[in-house]
Amino acid sequence: MRRERASSASAVVGAKMMTHVWLKTLVGQHFNLYLLAVVLLILAAGVGASLLASRRERANKESVVRPNAERLCGLICLPIK
Repeated sequence: MRRERASSASAVVGAKMMTHVWLKTLVGQHFNLYLLAVVLLILAAGVGASLLASRRERANKESVVRPNAERLCGLICLPIK
């Protein structure tokens, strides 16, 4: 997934480099600032999606029913006499 996020931001930068003359006439003098905002939004969306995925993964791990520790210790640990 990291490649996809990096390639989308790279695609925006690449398109900007190829069309900077047209973009300057269409968008105005501050078109670099607008494109920087687009790249930052793409990166922020990637960070947000990553945080959401890790939160869901953590919730799924915690929802798994774990055996009772005492019962598990009784099966594995042998009493010393």
